[in-house]
Amino acid sequence: MERYDAPLRVESADQLLPLARELADRDAAQIQADPAYAVTCTAGCGACCSQAVPVTRAEVRAIQDYVGGLGQDERDHIEASIEATAATLASHGITATNVDDERAYFDLGIPCPLLHEGSCSVRPVRPVACREYLVTSDPIHCATREDAQIVRISATNDLVHGYQRVSERLGEPDVLTLAPALAQGQQPAPPAVPAKSGAAMIRLLRSTPRR
Repeated sequence: MERYDAPLRVESADQLLPLARELADRDAAQIQADPAYAVTCTAGCGACCSQAVPVTRAEVRAIQDYVGGLGQDERDHIEASIEATAATLASHGITATNVDDERAYFDLGIPCPLLHEGSCSVRPVRPVACREYLVTSDPIHCATREDAQIVRISATNDLVHGYQRVSERLGEPDVLTLAPALAQGQQPAPPAVPAKSGAAMIRLLRSTPRR
């Protein structure tokens, strides 16, 4: 039986974010360990890191807190990259809440502002969507977004949308786009909501049908 380090009562999406990450990492580890899949994603690749990454406000808060705890030079570099990326996206009409065409976003060729020399600079707190993204195809197809040639692996649990549903139940329904969302300044604390059953929230997190 699987065991989870989760609270009995949940008052914010922030409380279940560590569990969402843990479950996504478990799924990814199982897939990567299975020779039937032959996953081609490797550390330092970054070929897919120019996409519109969907995130909840809790995920943005976690990344902002992590960046805030880095050394001054690294923090300054990341924050400058975030501002520059957000400004470029805004010049194309793309904001945290407005990405009408994800392909158009990708075609701009703008790397994630958190990417440094091919690796994620906030890897311990990277979004659930990034943790779930695994392919068996040649990374060149991810870099050029040749959709017909990208062979993605879908884990049993759709944790991206499951966590979004949990966030909605806990008062934060927004799904934002990572790069411009990070430039909005520190995300506000979540609104106060009646505590929810931890078990019920875990079921919601794990049982969302894959779209």
